[in-house]
Amino acid sequence: MRVECDIAGIDPQPVLFGFFERVLRYAAERVSADLRAIGRVIVVSPDRFGRAVNSIRVGAIHTNTEVVTAVGKTIARREQDHIVSDIVLHFGVFEDLAAVLADPPYGHLTTWGIDQEEALYVICHEFGHVQDHKVRNDDSDVPDPRAQPFSIMATAEYYGSIVLTELAACRNSALAVTDRLFAYHIQQARERMIAHAAWLRQYLEPGAGHSPATRAHMACQGAWVWMTEVAKLYGSVFRHPDREVDIRAFEAEFLSDVPLVETLTSFSAVYPRWDVPGLITELIPTWRRYGELANVRFVTRDGTDEIEDLAQKG
Repeated sequence: MRVECDIAGIDPQPVLFGFFERVLRYAAERVSADLRAIGRVIVVSPDRFGRAVNSIRVGAIHTNTEVVTAVGKTIARREQDHIVSDIVLHFGVFEDLAAVLADPPYGHLTTWGIDQEEALYVICHEFGHVQDHKVRNDDSDVPDPRAQPFSIMATAEYYGSIVLTELAACRNSALAVTDRLFAYHIQQARERMIAHAAWLRQYLEPGAGHSPATRAHMACQGAWVWMTEVAKLYGSVFRHPDREVDIRAFEAEFLSDVPLVETLTSFSAVYPRWDVPGLITELIPTWRRYGELANVRFVTRDGTDEIEDLAQKG
């Protein structure tokens, strides 16, 4: 593991790198992460996050929407006969942890608050991705389909792989999720799903002036985003079976039943022995259900995939 620093206005000194190392090793111990499977860890200020991601893999993208912006990103690569992962982390994560993991702790705060728990989890979650890439021997990079004509299968391959890798990362980092943090994650996921639904409704309304292909891509993305939120929460059930009732209740807030939880239960049971294309195929019927939350349906006519507005069908 090699720690790098690219923070606006800061000339990194050895003491700062020492702090980064301390935090990273503490997080690794929490989730039994193998630091030998990590190449670069780049700590950056927000304005340099995208540049750092691109330095690892040219053209790689990260979450940056009206609803959520990434604070961590893991990218796997093959190095001879094994998988190595590189990580970009937002400097703010370490700022939060300075209060409890600096040597000595910064200021007078020596007890962990929810911000510190969440900051540590961000790192543990990225380590969860590292572990997933390692155990599945996977460095695949599914192309983003949004610049192409809308395709149900192309979008399923892209977003379905995100659902699976987020499930795996959360499963691998579940030991870092306290009951308090789990409750906080449910609250945050609910707020993001509601906010994303409101944004999507505004985006899809007939007068918005977007092309059918653009509307199809955005509605499709919305459905998969909601599924990813559920998958991330479900990952935290691993070794905490009592949490499953809360996940079922969460999904039932949006659907009348819990089709995704049922599917994720079977996926988690066989992890890491995953046939990814087969699992994505299993996710598609549930994706259609989530699409209906945006009042749309995805159909194929004459070999072309299209979006159908359920409201206009009456």
